[in-house]
Amino acid sequence: MLLVKRIVRLVTKNPMLMGILLVSIFLLPQLKRLFFGQKSSEDVDRVPNPKNDYGSSLSEFEAKQKADALFTAMRNMGTDEDLIYSVFEGLTQADYAKVYNAFGLRPYNSHLGEASANLSKERDLNFWLLSELSSSERNKLEEIVGFELF
Repeated sequence: MLLVKRIVRLVTKNPMLMGILLVSIFLLPQLKRLFFGQKSSEDVDRVPNPKNDYGSSLSEFEAKQKADALFTAMRNMGTDEDLIYSVFEGLTQADYAKVYNAFGLRPYNSHLGEASANLSKERDLNFWLLSELSSSERNKLEEIVGFELF
C-alpha cells in the first residue's frame, strides 16, 4: 500500500513523467521492431503462402503492374474502387494468384488505413482488400471476377 501511495504522489507531482512512461510503454515494441527488425507474432502469421498461379496468362511483368496499380488505388486516404474493379476485370483465379504473389507484403497502417513506413505492418493483398473495401464493394468485386476471393 505504501508503494502505491508513493507512486501516486510521484505521478501527481510529475505529470510529465507519467506521459513519458505511458508513451514509452506503448511505443517501445513498435520502435524495437522498426529499428531492430524484430517482428511480432502477428506479423509472422500474416506472411502469405504463395498461391498456385499455374495456368495464368499473365507475365511476371503484367502481374507486377496490376499489383502496383492495386497498391496505388489503396495506398492513400480514400480508395479508388473503380481502379480496383478495372484491374480485376478478366482475371482468372490463376491470374489473381499471380497478382497476389506479385503484390507480396506491403506496409499497411491499420489506424490510418493507408501505406506508411512508420509503425505499419507488412500485409498481403487479401488483407489490403478486406480493409479498404466495404462488404458490398467486395461482393461487387467477386461478381466481376466470377469466383470467391475471400
